[in-house]
Amino acid sequence: RRSSDLAIAAEKAALAKAEAAMTRAQKNWLAANAAIDEYRDGTFVQQRLQLTGRILNAQQRLSKAERNLLQNQIMFRRGFASWEHVKATQLAVDKARTELASANTKKDVLEDFTRAKTLEDLAAKRDTAAAELKSEDVAVRRKSVKIQRLEEDLKNCAIRAPRSGMVIYASGSVR
Repeated sequence: RRSSDLAIAAEKAALAKAEAAMTRAQKNWLAANAAIDEYRDGTFVQQRLQLTGRILNAQQRLSKAERNLLQNQIMFRRGFASWEHVKATQLAVDKARTELASANTKKDVLEDFTRAKTLEDLAAKRDTAAAELKSEDVAVRRKSVKIQRLEEDLKNCAIRAPRSGMVIYASGSVR
């Protein structure tokens, strides 16, 4: 009876560990689901808005640079500005165009590639967490069934002696 009690106690301790592992797995799964929502509905939207703002700023700088170039070209034709000044203004226009193209490219990469890749990575983490949760759930069920079986075996275990008395285990040699 004592060894059966010890076996049941050991299985109950193992069950408690399995339940703790299942709780951790469940929290990991919930966190993985939340991470998908956070990226899709928060981080991605925020990044896209920031890039849209950069695009608008770059468009404004380009527009201003083009106006300045036009004014400097007119001033050059009238003899009030040097060719170097016109060339410097043309470089500012080229720089503004490059900044605008860069901002547009960053936004396109975010929308076309980064978003999909990040969501796939987050979905893989969620799926891994779901598999771990399922595995831990199976472990808890197995431990529970084993405990029930051991308790049932102990309940149904009856030791009958041919006569009343005390059982003594021999230790050492008998004389």
